Amino acid sequence: SKAKSLSRGETAHLMKIVRGDTLEELGSAEFEKTAAAYDKLWLDIGTGDGSFAYQQARSHPAVLCVGLDPAWNNMSRMASRAARRKTAATNVLFVQGSVEDPPTELMGRADFISINYPWSGLLRALVAPQAAILGNVRALARAGAGIAVYLNLHVFQDEGLKEALALPAFDAEYVGNTLGPAYREKGLVIEGFKLCSDKLPVKTTWGSRLSLNSRRSSCFILVRAV
Repeated sequence: SKAKSLSRGETAHLMKIVRGDTLEELGSAEFEKTAAAYDKLWLDIGTGDGSFAYQQARSHPAVLCVGLDPAWNNMSRMASRAARRKTAATNVLFVQGSVEDPPTELMGRADFISINYPWSGLLRALVAPQAAILGNVRALARAGAGIAVYLNLHVFQDEGLKEALALPAFDAEYVGNTLGPAYREKGLVIEGFKLCSDKLPVKTTWGSRLSLNSRRSSCFILVRAV
């Protein structure tokens, strides 16, 4: 492999991937070679511990699944699992990075993007909304790519959380009147909005924590890159 371990304090501009408990560089040429072996690329933004990206990789062996998150240590367990023979997923990459400053190697590459139960800054950026972040989401996608966003609605219904996270009032009317125009300005068209009652339809570690011991509703927003 051409991947190189990063030494402490070293500044790098190449993609940084997690292999076990190590953060390594992946050169652009090697990434291109890896990506070329698969039909499509699925990008999971704010992947957390990477469990969703890992599950998708196991379910879709012809797709290169990429989990993107700034907290690379949280992805170590899934990176180790993906490398084991019995639980192998050779078609998954765990990448340190964020939608605020995405790796250039991923720009324009995603055939599908998932954003599951975002929190804090990413949540605000999507629902406030912030033009720069929406622009980066669009830049990561190929034309025609589908973008699935799942939001846990409890954060909008709890006044304390809503105030702490500086979130707006949120409903279908807000999606249509506020998010729709803002997304369109950045080449993103909202094609669907659906309330999902009781159970979280997409299972992630973070989503499970959000819904622990409660019956919390969520919503699904389908976006298309144009």
